Amino acid sequence: MSPSLSVLITAYGPAPFLAEALRSVRDQVDLSPTDDIVLLTDRPRDLEALGWPPKAPLPPLRLVKLDEPQKGKFFAAGFQACRGEVVATLNDDDIWEPQKIQVVRRAFEGNSSAAYHHHGVSFFGLGPVRPPGRHRHARRRDGDQRTLVRGSRGWERSLGRYDLGFNDSSISLRRDLVLSHLPWFERIDAGEDTFLLFCALTSAKELLLDPRSLTRYRVHASNSSVSGNRDAPAAADRLHREFERRLKLYQVLESMVGSCAPEREEVRAWAQRGVRLSEAVLAVTGSSSSRRTLMKAAAGLLDDWDEFDPPVNLAVSALASLGVASRPLATRVLFQLGIRTDI
Repeated sequence: MSPSLSVLITAYGPAPFLAEALRSVRDQVDLSPTDDIVLLTDRPRDLEALGWPPKAPLPPLRLVKLDEPQKGKFFAAGFQACRGEVVATLNDDDIWEPQKIQVVRRAFEGNSSAAYHHHGVSFFGLGPVRPPGRHRHARRRDGDQRTLVRGSRGWERSLGRYDLGFNDSSISLRRDLVLSHLPWFERIDAGEDTFLLFCALTSAKELLLDPRSLTRYRVHASNSSVSGNRDAPAAADRLHREFERRLKLYQVLESMVGSCAPEREEVRAWAQRGVRLSEAVLAVTGSSSSRRTLMKAAAGLLDDWDEFDPPVNLAVSALASLGVASRPLATRVLFQLGIRTDI
């Protein structure tokens, strides 16, 4: 039996691409009239102007308005508003492929052991996107769904390798896992996708990976760290503000795992490494050193980190944004690793 499903669309600020996101929900091949669709927004939205309600008999869209600047509280309110057992999240600037909901529904159908589903993305928007197309492990063709079970051989490496905490619009999970961690969710200011992954990691359930590209991730100036950061001090200042939020995120996650799932020692260790890595980046970006010194220090951040350790993406992002590599190479590094910096 399929669990009930909610679609949670989040729109904050002007949201100029929201109509395209809504259209991608409307065009799903397996959307049921009994599904639940929630648009969480910080301001009034004209749904008719955005192309909703559609002509086809689809679920009504419930608009939840919340003027809340703190990202964690904003997202937490969205999960509270949802009614489905499984929640699939979509950012207002991304687009789902038509079979997205069908894949998610089948993944959870009759599988009470599944906690979390993640799939690949393809990139579009800000050009030139190098390499064009897909996240480093996403595929266009059908692929075998991979199940990650905590404690199985190589599961930790797979978790980092496939970047299961990347991009809200690729994530679906059981709502009760998030509701049980609401007080922690409300404390974060960034990294809600990482938080959702950690909610699943505190449970004893399975994580599911589908390598297909089922979300189109829009790259634009507000979510790309490679849009002209030639001035090292300015780039360092932007990174410093972002990593202050990232440090808080990993501190919250460390406390959450220690309090809710102390037996998940390896999960808590990831959060602790995220804390130490964020502190290291802050030490680099907070200095008034020369460009050459900043570049050297940023490169040194990578020395002690496993390539597939989930927090290492932060260091690679810092490396690219501070100009350690040439701009085309930095762009390639970011997209090969599937990094979203939100700075």
